Amino acid sequence: MFFIHPSGCDHSFSEVAQHFYLDTMDARFSKRELVPKHLRCAQYGDTAVLEFEWDFYATARKDGSVVHTQGRESQVLVREDEGWKIVHIHYSPLPEP
Repeated sequence: MFFIHPSGCDHSFSEVAQHFYLDTMDARFSKRELVPKHLRCAQYGDTAVLEFEWDFYATARKDGSVVHTQGRESQVLVREDEGWKIVHIHYSPLPEP
């Protein structure tokens, strides 16, 4: 699994779990909500590509301030015997208007 995000790149599920979920999301925010929109999916046999934009709403742990960011994301999934597995994620902020 590869996960490319504004703070870096993680190369395994354990790196994603530690660096992104624990060190970033859990450590920085007491509440989080990701609202996807404009979802698109293309399937190529046992591979699928998802693309969407999102709004992220959160509450900062350090001072309780409200956080709102927007971005776009693509995910590549592969169908295995157990079901669909994410093998690549790439996200970035939306460009300024």
